Amino acid sequence: MSTENFAVTRGGTLKAYTGAGGAVIIPEGVKKIGERAFYRQTAITSVTIPAGVEEIGRSAFGHCKALEGVRFPEGLSKIGEAAFYACAALTRIELPDGLKAIGENAFARCEGVREAVLPGSLRRVSGQAFWGCTGLEAVRFSEGVESIGVGAFESCAALEEIDLPEIQKSLENSAFMRCASQRRVGVWGTLLRKIQIYAAPVIFAPQTPITAFSNWNKPGAAAGFAVLISQGVSLEEDIRAGYLKYIKANKTDLFPQALEHVELLRVLLAERLLSREEIQTFQKEADRRELPAIRGIISEYSD
Repeated sequence: MSTENFAVTRGGTLKAYTGAGGAVIIPEGVKKIGERAFYRQTAITSVTIPAGVEEIGRSAFGHCKALEGVRFPEGLSKIGEAAFYACAALTRIELPDGLKAIGENAFARCEGVREAVLPGSLRRVSGQAFWGCTGLEAVRFSEGVESIGVGAFESCAALEEIDLPEIQKSLENSAFMRCASQRRVGVWGTLLRKIQIYAAPVIFAPQTPITAFSNWNKPGAAAGFAVLISQGVSLEEDIRAGYLKYIKANKTDLFPQALEHVELLRVLLAERLLSREEIQTFQKEADRRELPAIRGIISEYSD
C-alpha cells in the first residue's frame, strides 16, 4: 500500500498526514499513530486503521471536526490522552477487544457520539475520557472494567440509563456528574467502597447493601430496591433487611420517591410502616397532583 501523504518513520510511527482528507486508509506497516499526526485535519471524514497498529498517540486526531467514523483494529492496546478530543461528527465508538488503556479526555467533547462500546479487556476508564459527550445515550460495558475515573462521563447530558459491571477497584464520585437526563443506574456487582453517583433517581443494586451508598444516593437505592422486590428478584436476607431498616427509619424523607415510584409506596404499605395520618397525607398529595394510581394502591391495602 502506498505511503504517499503519510510521513512514517523506519520504526513504524506515523508522524504526519499531508493528504486532502476524505476517507483515509492508513497504510500497513504502521505500528503507532504519533502525537498530533492528524491534529486539526478538518477535511477527514473517516479513518481505517490497519492491523498492526498498537497505539494511538496523544491528540492524534484532536479537533478533526468532520471525522464521522473510525475503524479500530484488533491488537490496538492503547489510545492516548485527548486522542479524539472534540471530534464532534463521530456518532459511534466501538473499541476493539484487546484494548487495555484509554487516556484522559480521549473522547471528550465528541458531542455527536450516541453510543460507546467498551471491551472486556479495558480495565480502567480514565478521568474525563468521555467528558462533555452531550449526545451520548448509551454506554455498553463488558465485564472486566475495574475502575472508572473522575469525571469519566461528566456532562453527558443525554445519558439516561447505565448498567455497571462489578467495579472491583473504584468508581470515582464525580464519574457521572451533571448527567441531567439520567434516570436509572444498575449496579450488578458489589460495590467495594462507599460512593456517590450524582443524579440517578433510581439505582438498582441487588448485591450491594444500602450502607455502601452515600446519603445522597440512598433514597434512589431504596426506590430501586422496591422495584426489584416488585419484580420478584431474590436478595440476600441481610441486604433485604438493611434496605427495610433504612426505609423504616427514613420513611418521611422518602415520601417524594414513593409518590414517583409506586413500588416504594407498596413496600411502605406491605410492611405496615405508615400510620393512618401518613396514609392520609399520601391521599391528599395524590389528589393535589392528580395521581389516581396512588389512591388505587392505598385502596388495595385498605381492603
